[in-house]
Amino acid sequence: MTRLPLPAGLALAVPLLLLQAAAARGDDKPPRRVLLFTSAASREYQFLLRHLQRQEADKRVEVAVCVQSAAAEHNRVLGVPEERCLDDFPATMRADKPEDARAAHAALGRYDLVIALDPDWTKLTAKQTALLRRWVEDGGGLIFVAGPVYTGRLGRPKPDEALTPLLELLPVVLQDERIAPDRDASKPCRLRFGDAEEGGPTLRLKADAREPLAGWDEFFGGARGEAPERGFYGFYPVKQLKANARVLAALDDPAAKLPDGREQPYLAVRPVGKGKVVYLGSGETWRLRAYRTEAYELFWTELGRYAARR
Repeated sequence: MTRLPLPAGLALAVPLLLLQAAAARGDDKPPRRVLLFTSAASREYQFLLRHLQRQEADKRVEVAVCVQSAAAEHNRVLGVPEERCLDDFPATMRADKPEDARAAHAALGRYDLVIALDPDWTKLTAKQTALLRRWVEDGGGLIFVAGPVYTGRLGRPKPDEALTPLLELLPVVLQDERIAPDRDASKPCRLRFGDAEEGGPTLRLKADAREPLAGWDEFFGGARGEAPERGFYGFYPVKQLKANARVLAALDDPAAKLPDGREQPYLAVRPVGKGKVVYLGSGETWRLRAYRTEAYELFWTELGRYAARR
């Protein structure tokens, strides 16, 4: 079949339009490099890893993992290349041999975002936590997900001094869970959201909606002021919000209020130097996925982009 030549003006315009479309999709940007750091292969970890791998297939992210309680063999089963399975949290900012793929992935400076799912922070040395703080100050994004297993060690009255750089990064001051008020954890809790802020994360759960919080009412179910049908059951207690931190979402539970009467932060953010630290009160976002896969993926896509600034 004979192909007719395009007019000169149109021939020049087509590549330009294609480049503009690629830019709008973000195809011209390098993948966001994410380190998924966790104590064990929990349900939250497995769902989040699969989501990140789907984004990786679209060349939007590159994911590496550090699972403290699992061998690298387990990660390979889940489809993570061996060189991206870290045996320990990074202890160096730059690789001495960047041409060595394993050494390159073991350097913290390689990553744009670290998502920490209730890891055992006490296994990190003072050098590692100090490096994490410097990395955030230099522009890194950290999403700290609290959990029931190891986060409590950070809330003790006198935590290990090696943990000080990490505690200084957080948007909140953690409570000693042993003396926190009891609440009924058998019922789901609704979230209350703060006002949308320019440059803040888009928390909508529907891709085709314009409202910044679209989809949350449907997820919780029931009328506002009534007991929700779905929600979040657990959270790590916080006793104080730091002065330069902002609450994006709080627990709608009178029994969970802070000592000063404010609502318990569930999603909070704090700028640190050029970087950003996001605090998430529990590893239960898998409940969004159980409700609707799109809701879960939108939440983590936007939160990751916001924390990493790209």
